[in-house]
Amino acid sequence: MRIKNEAQASAFVLALITMLLLQGCSSPDTPDNNIQPFVGGIEGLAMIYQEQAPPDEIFDDGQFPFAITVLVENVGEEDLFYSDDFAEVRVVGINPSYFVEGGDPDYFRKNLLFDSDLEVLRGAAKLPDGTEVPGDITSISFDNLNYKPDLQGSDEMLIRTELCYDYQTITTASVCIKDDIIANLGDDKICSVDEFKVPHNSGGPVHITQVKQYPGGRNSIVSFTIEHVGTGMIFKHSSENPMKYPCEDTLTNLYENWVYIDVSMDPNAGIDVECPLLGQGHTGYIQLFQGEPRVIQCTLKGDKDRNRIFQDVIRVEMDYTYLQFVEKPVVIRDVSSFEPV
Repeated sequence: MRIKNEAQASAFVLALITMLLLQGCSSPDTPDNNIQPFVGGIEGLAMIYQEQAPPDEIFDDGQFPFAITVLVENVGEEDLFYSDDFAEVRVVGINPSYFVEGGDPDYFRKNLLFDSDLEVLRGAAKLPDGTEVPGDITSISFDNLNYKPDLQGSDEMLIRTELCYDYQTITTASVCIKDDIIANLGDDKICSVDEFKVPHNSGGPVHITQVKQYPGGRNSIVSFTIEHVGTGMIFKHSSENPMKYPCEDTLTNLYENWVYIDVSMDPNAGIDVECPLLGQGHTGYIQLFQGEPRVIQCTLKGDKDRNRIFQDVIRVEMDYTYLQFVEKPVVIRDVSSFEPV
């Protein structure tokens, strides 16, 4: 029996040491995936070319009909509605007259939802049990293309397809509410008003990458670092962008890198949110100068007569119009090069 008891004791000690080691390897600042509210990611829409559309090679002199087809998936978590949202696909950098009869430039511009017969392109979602549901996929095709010029020797061209669309990122973070900071500054039993908080971002190319809460007199201040984490370009939301094409990538477009911000807490929390950079309110536009991260501070004002201490969630909505592209080099073969000498 002693041998058995010693073996059981050794197994218990080993299990205890393993548990402590595992706990030591996890950081309190590392978000638990089971309580992550979002699927996340740095993309809103993902776009790729369908295989061989465009093909690797085409012929000149109108000898090779082909199509340009893109597949678009809503991998972020914002639903796009035809009635409300701008979403357009364009083929750029080519001469329309070389590819279609009449050379109509509008032939190479299509509405992502209308031309897909969709009312809504739903984003990805995370269910309460943690299950991730992928977003909708659609396609846009530019058909019946044919390169008309007769080349004197083969050449290569770059086909570039742009996607310009409205999108929104939502960020949440747990913050500490103390109605009277001075009276309760040292009371950290429930939460602290002087530490970094963990931001949770929905899928999209604009994120809040850092949240810091600190005391500011009798109130607390929360600072947010807003950052472009995607590979495309940000523009002012199409609903307030006077440009005919909101993603116009020109030096004269003054609406590049503008993001609309809405910072809020649950109305029942009884907390006023004031952000000086947003005009003392909690909504407004900011510009990411030259695309660099931007920090905004917001003051959380509680009810000092109630003197509460509790944790609550602060929510930031970021609205913008986004431009991204895919491109592919295509070889144009001079058909005469296939004729025997």
